[in-house]
Amino acid sequence: GGGYPAELGYDYPTALTVIADLHSHNWVDPQTRSVFVEFTVYNANINLFGIAFMFVEFLPTGGGFPYAHFAVARLYSYVGPFANFILACQIFLILFMLYFMYREGKKMYKQRKAYFRGFFNWMEVTLIICEFAMVILYFARLWEVDKNLMKLHHNPKDFVSFQYAGAADESLSVIMGILVFLVTLRFLKLFRFNKRMSLLGSTLGEIAKPLGMFCISFMIVFIAFALMAWLLFGLQIDKFRNFFSVLETQMSIVLGDFDYDEMRSVNPLDRKSTR
Repeated sequence: GGGYPAELGYDYPTALTVIADLHSHNWVDPQTRSVFVEFTVYNANINLFGIAFMFVEFLPTGGGFPYAHFAVARLYSYVGPFANFILACQIFLILFMLYFMYREGKKMYKQRKAYFRGFFNWMEVTLIICEFAMVILYFARLWEVDKNLMKLHHNPKDFVSFQYAGAADESLSVIMGILVFLVTLRFLKLFRFNKRMSLLGSTLGEIAKPLGMFCISFMIVFIAFALMAWLLFGLQIDKFRNFFSVLETQMSIVLGDFDYDEMRSVNPLDRKSTR
């Protein structure tokens, strides 16, 4: 988009020189609304990319909101002695995905509307959707990395952003986590012939409705506390920097893992009460 870019170079002295020159020419002035800093490093010994993205947004009132995001990704998939093995596993995964898609499509065609009345059928549909999303994100990451490396090869001294490649890698990790969770649930279907597992399944089926009502009321109270914690601690404690981090931290608090002194030192109501 628009803006005024400044490349800091490839070493520390050059970066200091560029920053000093920008400072002397008032590169950041009262009309500046935000400053972005982005760089990417690569460790060839362990084949990891480090993608850093930081910015600060300036408000008309004079305040500023900083934000930093660091992503570590292995964007080279086929490196080392296990490259062919990884490629073979990925090919087998696609073949299995096509087989299960064909099997569920055939089953859906036979059962029609009755197919969507089973819990495990919905889980199979969700698995297929997540698998398609995983394949799309994988090829999107591969394409983005190849495009960036070609740019870097033609112009080694120009800045190339790996931000989209890092975002695709993070999204791929989330989808893979969901797939592992759903595949673990699929084992419950295989264990239904066991008497104890069958008893557990029938018990969960009987209490599904009251358990669902309890989950609704629990989530209302849980989110209310999360919003309050976000407002109280969000500006000073990193664990409360956004709503999703608050939910994760609050779950840790439920399990007993939290720093009470850190929260007590931030809360202005608590400070007034101790004076």
